[in-house]
Amino acid sequence: MDEREIIDGIATLARSNGVSGPVEIKALKRVRGGNSSEIWAFDGNWSENGAYVARPLILRSGADNEFSFGGRDMEYRVLKALERSDVKVPRIYWFDPAGTHFGRQTMVMERSPGIAERLVMTDRNGLGLDQSARVALGQEIIDLLGRIHAFEAAPGELDSPTDQAHPAADRLRAHDQAIEKLELEPMVELRIASWWLWKNLPPPPERLTIVHGDYRPANMLVEKGRVTAILDWEFTSLGDPLEDLGWYLTPYYAKEHLIPGALSYDDVIARYEQATGTVVNRAAVRFWGVFAIYKLAYMTIAALRWMAEGDASRMTSSGRFILKPLLAAIADATSDNRSEDGAR
Repeated sequence: MDEREIIDGIATLARSNGVSGPVEIKALKRVRGGNSSEIWAFDGNWSENGAYVARPLILRSGADNEFSFGGRDMEYRVLKALERSDVKVPRIYWFDPAGTHFGRQTMVMERSPGIAERLVMTDRNGLGLDQSARVALGQEIIDLLGRIHAFEAAPGELDSPTDQAHPAADRLRAHDQAIEKLELEPMVELRIASWWLWKNLPPPPERLTIVHGDYRPANMLVEKGRVTAILDWEFTSLGDPLEDLGWYLTPYYAKEHLIPGALSYDDVIARYEQATGTVVNRAAVRFWGVFAIYKLAYMTIAALRWMAEGDASRMTSSGRFILKPLLAAIADATSDNRSEDGAR
């Protein structure tokens, strides 16, 4: 779509969400970034309850090919629920669940200040953060995760027919089926990984919580060393809170999320336990850490399938590049599990 179509679509979307007067769209600009969305930034002006409103906004429209399994309805409901919490999420102004205005589910939300940078926790960060500032940021990120998992939704607010009593089995089954459907040829390494994951399923959590599904510094806006907003909730669900902790601590992201000598794997777990008042099942975190790479393998397989069918919008290298870290994570997790069993 061209800019005129985007502007007209935003105006009609606003009217369908209850804005009665004209909506002025200024400074519209395509934002490159976000694996699963088409993003446009703009300034919006309109009248609301007789008052003039001017807001910096973001339009996020679902991609034609989605990695997430469920659409954006759950994302919308989670973000609306979290608006009444102290979790730092952008406010949603307008939502098009049926894709009426852009052909795909679309949200218009608050544009928060700050920069999203994948390397923000490393000494190569572009924000000029020294080690002490990065440690403080890492601690804040874990504290925020604890707040997400502590949030109590109203009865029925986030219920979904896909919620399962055993979220690990539910997640693994869905990814097994997706990989088998999408892979161009059978990959024995992925069968080994699936076998290991089924053999090491953690027990169900004591309570289901909101799970972000892609919780990492790359999906946060940071300004002056503090998080201003947690972004990219398209994988959100109700599930095992340790899924998020395992994703954050997966060996695949260790160089980006941990700080050698200052913020270790054990430090993150201790901080999470302090923030939540819980004792973390480390074997479960290791399971979810391996599952995180299996999930990334699914994304790679999906991108390869789409490329083979002529869609290069999610170009990726060979699926082999994800298999080595996946098998290495299984070997490490197996060794750690055996060490703990021996200690007991």
